[in-house]
This record gives sequence, structure tokens and C-alpha cells, in this order.
Amino acid sequence: MSNASKAISDAAYSMALKEATQLYRSKKGSYDKLVALVNEKYQLLGEGGRKLTKSTLRVYVKDKKIGVSPDKRGPKRALPPDFFDILSAHIDVTQLTGNEETKPRHLKALIGAALCNTEFSDLNTEVVYRKFRQRYPDLVSPTRAMEMEERRALWTTYPNIIRWFDGSKECLLHYGYAQDRPQRVVDIFIGHPIPMAIDGKFNYD
Repeated sequence: MSNASKAISDAAYSMALKEATQLYRSKKGSYDKLVALVNEKYQLLGEGGRKLTKSTLRVYVKDKKIGVSPDKRGPKRALPPDFFDILSAHIDVTQLTGNEETKPRHLKALIGAALCNTEFSDLNTEVVYRKFRQRYPDLVSPTRAMEMEERRALWTTYPNIIRWFDGSKECLLHYGYAQDRPQRVVDIFIGHPIPMAIDGKFNYD
């Protein structure tokens, strides 16, 4: 975008924000309705320029900045890297469970919900989604629901199986169903008749 085009876009955004805050104070509509109205009126369609969002309008109304110019924009904010890592981990799980949340509309809704009521709530979810796709191009693709056997096959990796057995052992020890020591064949029959001669003595302690 050229400097002249940017100046025109910024001027249109300023007028849209001023008008939207005044209309809201006059009870001319909801945040959603007013944002859609002024964005269309001033041609703020988000294509390379600024687009008024309801979260921005809400902040200006809350701070009683009615009919004033937008605040000067500071340095461009960036989401913490952990945000994209956590989102990718969520997608890994949903792909295995077959929830199909890798569809673009589902991911954008998830991103919007995650950013809601945070300092990043006014970020464009479409932009965040594109950045996420650039970082994880092989991960973000539509998926289908998996059959049970297919999910089991994908889950049964060595680390997962070890974690499952370790978790089971911890549960059994916690509730007193097992003891943390080597088991002998003879110990299986404690409290029951031994069906055959087996070497070893019972551990009753």
C-alpha cells in the first residue's frame, strides 16, 4: 500500500470510529451492527487497510472516547510463540479423536475464542490463522473422522504405551491393589489353593 493510499485508509478509519462511537452513544444499534455499518460506509473491507472491529469500538465506548480520533498506533504486537505451539497440540489431539477441527472455520472460531477478552482481542483472526498455517503448513489440513482401529494404531507408539503402563501402575499402588516390588508366580495364589507345586514362599507382609 502506497503512502497516499494508507493516508486515505487511515482517514476513513478515523471517521468510521468517530461515527460508530457517536451512534452507539445515541443507542442506534449494537456493536456488531454499527461496526458492519461503518465498515461498509467507509469501505473498510480489510483488504490491505484497517478494519474497525467490535472489540475496538467496545474499548473506545468503555473509555468514553466518543467522537475522537483513534489513538496513535504503537509497535505492532505479536502473539507469544507458545500460542501457536499450544494450538498445534490441540489440533494433534482433535485429529486423532476425529473431531474435524482442522477445518478453517473451526480453527478461526477457536482462535477468536482464545483471544477474546485478552490484550490481543482486536487482532484479526484471519491474519492469525494465516500465520499459523505458515508455521505449520503440514499440520493444518482438513481431516475426516477416523475409525476406532485407525485411532488405536496411531496411538500405540512406544512412549504412549510406556506412559499408559506407568499411569496404571501408579493408580494400582495408590489404591492398594498392588505393591511396588518384583512379583513371583507363587504370589498370584495368595489366599487361594495352589493348583500345582511352585517354588518359592508367599509374601504375606
